[in-house]
Amino acid sequence: MRNQYSYYGFGDLVVVASGSITAGNALLDTTTANAFAAPVGVDLSAYQDGNHILALYQATKTAYAWISDTAPGGETVTTYTSNFGTNADGFNSYNGTSSVTGNIDGIGGQDDTLRTTINALSSTHGIQRAASSLTVGSLFRFRYNYYIPSTNSNLNKIRLFAGGYAQLVEDATLDAWTAKDATRTITDVTGALVFLTYAGSSLTYQDAGGDDVFYIKSVVVDKYTDCAITGALLLSTKGGARGWIRTSIDPNAAMTYQILSSGN
Repeated sequence: MRNQYSYYGFGDLVVVASGSITAGNALLDTTTANAFAAPVGVDLSAYQDGNHILALYQATKTAYAWISDTAPGGETVTTYTSNFGTNADGFNSYNGTSSVTGNIDGIGGQDDTLRTTINALSSTHGIQRAASSLTVGSLFRFRYNYYIPSTNSNLNKIRLFAGGYAQLVEDATLDAWTAKDATRTITDVTGALVFLTYAGSSLTYQDAGGDDVFYIKSVVVDKYTDCAITGALLLSTKGGARGWIRTSIDPNAAMTYQILSSGN
């Protein structure tokens, strides 16, 4: 099977592999200086010979890059680790409708937790913390534990937003500490970690008693500086610099891919 990519100067390319990637699982860095891909379930290590191109598609959006012949190492740098043992560690109310208290012990058997109590206003309720390390285009891993008591009158879900993208659809387990782990590409310059609360599917709601709560602990944010060993470093030219030939896709949305061989 041959495709024509002459308008990018590729000439004839052979499609040697193809498939689909579900939302949130492409694990892409879309910056020019530090571009890579490690799609979940797609092992790119077999194509690290300098003669293959990774092509990504979303309707009318596309991305292309040469796969480097240099094997990646999978390095990360931890940019934030929470410490709620004495205070709120920089977290504060998202819009003045919540109070935040650190060093809360004895919650579901856990100590040194962060408690958020929402007030009685009809509003959006949540907490936030500045995170200037959340640079647009970079890939980050977010981990934390949360606890929502079933005695709440309204609040029964929370959701993490970071750099403009909802990292997790919803966290709705009650009366148990639950660990969450998500990796996403930052797409917005907000530069903050934000936990927002829900009453069912409603983001804006009123807790008449002003006493619903949730707890978090063990928040860790890692930045990927190199992709997983099953991924690939990407180049803007064959054998050239790190980067993309072109990219216009949403890195966190579902997409299809092709591996294209130039043959030499």
